[in-house]
Amino acid sequence: MSSTVADGVISPAGGRQRIRFIDLARGLALLFMVSVHVLEEMTSPAVQGSWFGRVVELLGGPPAAPVFMFLMGVAFLMSRRNDIRSSVVRGLKLLALGYLLNLLRGTVPALLGLRLGSFDMSEIEPWTPSALFWTVDILQFAGLALMILPFVLRYVKRPLHWLALALAIGIVSQYLWGRVPDVPVLEQLLDLLWGDGVAVAFPVFPWLFYPLCGMAFGHWLLRAGERQGVPGGGPQPVRSLTPTTLIGIAC
Repeated sequence: MSSTVADGVISPAGGRQRIRFIDLARGLALLFMVSVHVLEEMTSPAVQGSWFGRVVELLGGPPAAPVFMFLMGVAFLMSRRNDIRSSVVRGLKLLALGYLLNLLRGTVPALLGLRLGSFDMSEIEPWTPSALFWTVDILQFAGLALMILPFVLRYVKRPLHWLALALAIGIVSQYLWGRVPDVPVLEQLLDLLWGDGVAVAFPVFPWLFYPLCGMAFGHWLLRAGERQGVPGGGPQPVRSLTPTTLIGIAC
């Protein structure tokens, strides 16, 4: 094994192999996501418009959610539990957790505020208690991604094809956004895939682009580990979503 890999990239952790730069990137992505939400929700317009606010906004953009989702694809590829059954179960749990979070942080406070007279509907427009519940945020996306990726892994065998699929998603997404009928239930289902309303932050199209690219990167990372003699072809399988990860994406 080269000294670069041994000393700078992969390190033992309790009998397991960990990839240092992936751990660092994931930690920074979580920090940036939390920071930008704190800036937007808890600071004044003056702070948000300052150089400090602009730096936080910049770091909370491309270096945050896209990197986090890319690493989710890497972790999925390396996970022992990336079979269809396990992944679908975990995906459904994440989806349910996402809507529970929407209920507790959005719908319930809005209903209580309206009931107690703390504010009226005009003060929270365009949001409504219902829209707050159906918000498509990163937990909803992560759940759907975990249900989609194992089918890609099973039926699309080559990493280059994963990249081609990611590119296709990136191209067609712009033609799908907002094509959602005003029909209850169907509207909420399609919002998860390609909605573009105020309550849709992370639809599958185009955000699945990043985990698919992460899967390809994870595959080549494992192959590189095998060539350099890392046991098991690189780091031991890791969990796709750790408790720390869940805390970060809930913020």
